[in-house]
Amino acid sequence: MDMLQEILRLLTEQGKTLQKHGELLTEQVQHLKSHGELLTDLHEKMDNHASEFRSHFKHIEDQLEQHENVFLTISNEITSTKINIEYLSEKTGLCEKKSIK
Repeated sequence: MDMLQEILRLLTEQGKTLQKHGELLTEQVQHLKSHGELLTDLHEKMDNHASEFRSHFKHIEDQLEQHENVFLTISNEITSTKINIEYLSEKTGLCEKKSIK
């Protein structure tokens, strides 16, 4: 009878130990779930930031293209003005040479 009681006591202790381990595992699973949720939130935030950065980069590229077009237009205007000045300077020079003779 003492032997049966000893076995029962050991089984009871092992049952309590298994129950404690089960509770610890349950806590760890809950902890892992909360970490998983945090990782999901972080992933979503990273996706949002990536989208915002792409949008901002596209806006900067568009602005850069507009500025480049403005510079090209100004360059063409300056070149045209320079050609006109050179042409008029040549004409004036010819007129002055004719009037001097």
